[in-house]
Order: sequence, then C-alpha cells, then structure tokens
Amino acid sequence: MEKEKKKVIVGKYVTISQKNGKTSQGMVRSVLRESKDETIVELLNGSMGRVIKIIPQRANIPIEKKRSIISQNITIKSNETQENKLFSGETNNIEYKLSALWSQNLSREAIDNLKTPEVKKYGNRASKIIIAKVIAGFLNSSGGDLIIGIREEKEQQKDNEIEGIDNEFKQLKNKDYGEDGYKRMIMDDIIRPHFSKEIFNHFNDYFKITFPKKENKTLCRINIKKSNSEVFITIGNNDHFFIRVDTQTRELRGKEIIDYIRRHFK
Repeated sequence: MEKEKKKVIVGKYVTISQKNGKTSQGMVRSVLRESKDETIVELLNGSMGRVIKIIPQRANIPIEKKRSIISQNITIKSNETQENKLFSGETNNIEYKLSALWSQNLSREAIDNLKTPEVKKYGNRASKIIIAKVIAGFLNSSGGDLIIGIREEKEQQKDNEIEGIDNEFKQLKNKDYGEDGYKRMIMDDIIRPHFSKEIFNHFNDYFKITFPKKENKTLCRINIKKSNSEVFITIGNNDHFFIRVDTQTRELRGKEIIDYIRRHFK
C-alpha cells in the first residue's frame, strides 16, 4: 500500500495483487475487507486481491457509472444475505425436508417396519402429505420457504447436510425427469389433490418454485406467500388445518381453528 494512504471506495480504479502473485487493474466493484494494513477488493472483472496502488488519473468517473456500480453491489450483497439466511437453519419461516419422494417406492414390509406415524397412516403417500402439511402451515401463518434436499441435523454442533434432489429426478413418473418434471410433481401430486381449486388454479399467486444450486447439488425451493384467508387441506375424506409455530408445523382442531381464524385473518 502507498505511504499516502487514500480510502478505497467503490468506483475507484486500482491495481491489486492477487493470491497467485499476479497483478490486475480495474474498477472496484466492492470492498471485501479493510484494515489499517491492507484493503481487499473485488474488481468489475471478478479479480480479488490486495490494493497496492490507486490510479489517480482514472479516479474521477461519471457519477452515473458510480451509481450503477454501487446499485449492483447492493443487489449482490442483498442476495448473499438472503441466501445466508436460507441456509442458516430452520426458523418460523424456513423449513428443510430431505425428500418429497422418500416413501413413494417403499415396500409393504418396509412400511410395516417403520415407526414413523405418517408412514403407518398414509403408506406410500406419506412423504408428499408431509410436504402438503408444511405448505399449508406457511399459507396459514406468515409465509416462508420450504427447501427440499437438506438433511436437518438435530444436534446443535453439527451443520445441516446438503443432499440435493438430483437422485429424485429419476423417480418422477412418466419419465418426466428434471426440474420441470419435479415442479409438475409438486403441482399435480401435492397441490392438486390436497388443496382447494382456489389455491391450485391460482398457483402462481401463492407459490414460486426455483432450483438453486448449493455445493454443486440441486435443491428445490418453494417460496410460499401468506394467504389472505384460511386454507384447509384434504387428506383422505377429512379436512385439516395447519399453522406454523416456531420451527414446527402444528395442526389445530375444533375451537382452536375458530379462534385462530378470527385473530389471524382480519
């Protein structure tokens, strides 16, 4: 760094020293780290490194160009913050599920041997019904994100494990593989049979399904908007009402439902 230390800001032209020993010149996109000894930046060309020189003759750039760069930087930081929140653990608005299809091909023997209540009750339909319950809970609460493809670790010392849903593509019906087929499975096998026509026919008003990549694995993110009115789901011949409480999906019954609807949907 030069003896006459000048503050490095977004929009400045600088020379940086990269980790590989090479130097690069360009305009600063973002300041990654700053201390009294060094400033680490990212340039518009994607290079990152320690600032070794500010190029004064190129420091004065058009104000609109600076504004554009700053705006891009804010967007990048905002997206990074949002992604960090999504993968920092379950909350009232974030739920992880490992799979939507884990029960689909279970044998009769496997179903009989499993102790999971949902499997005992719903058999091969269990995994999709569990997803439907979570979605209903978000609709009836404040909305949120359901991310499929993450194994939640119950022990606090362990990180949640990114498994991905890539292997599930092969289990989709009618060889309708890939992300589009997975989205159709959610619509046709989870939303259509368990939710009202109001929800299904206005799918895009309530849901946005994307497939982000994490650790080179594909995840399914279902962003769910809060409903303006109560949402029941049908399982078999019965209607059920679910809400979100902390990190759990909870079913309400009888007077609990009436009281919740009166207070929540005003």
